[in-house]
Amino acid sequence: MSTDETLPGTRTWQQRLHATLFASETLTGKVFDIVLLLLILLSTAGVMLESVESIGAA
Repeated sequence: MSTDETLPGTRTWQQRLHATLFASETLTGKVFDIVLLLLILLSTAGVMLESVESIGAA
């Protein structure tokens, strides 16, 4: 067994975080990517709406 192989349930929190952030083939990775994309889109829409003078004055 090589050193990078771990038994199920023995991964460190860093390994689980890395899998969530960078491995989009996992369910948690896909959910993270979708949530991040939605937050980026909402943020962009908010900045765009804030720049419209009639909406920004309200």
